[in-house]
Amino acid sequence: MSLLARLLRLVIRAPGLDEPYRPRPPDPSPASPLTAARNLVLPDPLWQALGEFESAFRRDVIADAPIAQIVDGIAALPPDKLGRAAYEINRATDLSWCAYGSPRPRAQAWLAREPSLAVLFLFHRNGFVRQAALGALPATAVTPFVFAGVARRLNDWVEQVRGAAVVCAARVFADLDAAIVAEAARHLVIVTRHWRRWDEGQAEVMGKAFSRPDVIARLAETIRTARSGPMGALLRLVLRWPAMDAHLLALSQEAFLPDVRAVASQILLEGRVRWSLGKRHQWIDKKYNQWIWIPVYDERPVARPLPPEELIARAARDRSPRVRRVAADALVAQHATLVDADAIIAQLIADENRSVRERADFVRRRRASLTSSP
Repeated sequence: MSLLARLLRLVIRAPGLDEPYRPRPPDPSPASPLTAARNLVLPDPLWQALGEFESAFRRDVIADAPIAQIVDGIAALPPDKLGRAAYEINRATDLSWCAYGSPRPRAQAWLAREPSLAVLFLFHRNGFVRQAALGALPATAVTPFVFAGVARRLNDWVEQVRGAAVVCAARVFADLDAAIVAEAARHLVIVTRHWRRWDEGQAEVMGKAFSRPDVIARLAETIRTARSGPMGALLRLVLRWPAMDAHLLALSQEAFLPDVRAVASQILLEGRVRWSLGKRHQWIDKKYNQWIWIPVYDERPVARPLPPEELIARAARDRSPRVRRVAADALVAQHATLVDADAIIAQLIADENRSVRERADFVRRRRASLTSSP
């Protein structure tokens, strides 16, 4: 280590070897403008408990650590705040390198004495500690946030941690309550499209948990009753598993969000579902290292529970113009094979939405020209 680096290290540790410099969050005050401006995910009591834990960890006195408060506080966090929460947890407990050296031996010893600490050490900066936490995680400690934390380790930057995450997920995910899995899946199904480190085998562990019929039923109910969020995109991604097909007809009629009703109606009318798998490189010129990202999709057929005429008629009666536009698009594509296309044309050509009327008028003129042609 250079002389300048040693001097900087001494300056940073100026408050004392046992108290290295680390910026703290604002004083506990939920209504504080500073707290609101910084948009902290961890509640103030959890920040305080993590600070007490760090002090106890440095002194190697496990009895002084508020372990139960920390485990309960982390487990109760929302899974959609996983990234920010992991950053704040590491900031509140700076255990990556302490005055006494590497935290790995002490962390592993504490895990052996108190396995529930795996909930905290899942987010440790040291890969050996994360690997040990995955091996020690008790199934009873898994909540939607902890589930998301284990899933994130499937995309860990350390290969050995990804392997430990596969073993942990196979051990813990299989018998989890469907409500826990569905709550985590609502966030993970969307974000995992952009993960690049995991392979097909590691992704399959997640797929087995999400494709359980009881989990799919919970997700369908969540999508049906949701008042906000990207539920249409979530529906397309969940439809990669055939168990969701049984809920499509109900979602096309009863879902609160027009986006969900439109997606469900479109899939039923087209008889197939197409979902995004993320992006991949496509070379333009390797000589000059020129390439672009192109989207990657997959698809599968979906059985129609009703004739297309009835599906179009149901979509045409929807209160949202977005869903009625789906019905008009299906009319344009399938009018030649429909049994009673004229009745649907008459209904849509009187629609209050201009784009729907224009589609229906196009089909009317098209059919008239075909009839009048010799």
